[in-house]
Amino acid sequence: MKNKVILIAGKKRAGKDYAGEIIKQFMPGIKCVRFADTIKEIISSTFGISLEDLEEYKNNTDQYGLEIKAYSNNQPEATIKYINFREILQKFGTEGMKPIFGDDIWVEACYNKIKDSEYSIITDFRFLSEYKSLLEKGFEIYTIKIFNDNLESDDSHSSENDLENNNFVYDFYIDNTNKPDITEDIKDILNSIFED
Repeated sequence: MKNKVILIAGKKRAGKDYAGEIIKQFMPGIKCVRFADTIKEIISSTFGISLEDLEEYKNNTDQYGLEIKAYSNNQPEATIKYINFREILQKFGTEGMKPIFGDDIWVEACYNKIKDSEYSIITDFRFLSEYKSLLEKGFEIYTIKIFNDNLESDDSHSSENDLENNNFVYDFYIDNTNKPDITEDIKDILNSIFED
């Protein structure tokens, strides 16, 4: 029997991890990971910050970031570059690593965590190449798109737009707009996936 993987997609802050937590309530033994887990571990270690702090910095881009400053010829310091932690994660994971190690670098890292699990959830499905790589590895895949019409995003990074640009069609959709609880939506989806 093929190992089953549930891939959860959606714009940033749409409720992907929230959906994963609900699935874990119904299936306590299910393995829950993210493609970006390894990216975050590397960035956390590189900058000497905890994973918890990195999550805080990533989700509050208007409050936290990094500045590169110039101190030339005893002149007052000048900021020559500002970048927030979400951009650092995006650029490192996509523009930094994929051209060198291939589009499936983060799938490979994730695969080692889920290959022996009968059921898994990946809560940050963002690229068509991830779907194709997991299919090639023999997983039975179910996809969920979570959307929230209250979210405004001007993020043009490919990690936010690749699936849309490729007209990806999901198996299930959850509207998380003004919804305090999507438990019943998740329950219906799980019943559909795992019905005998």
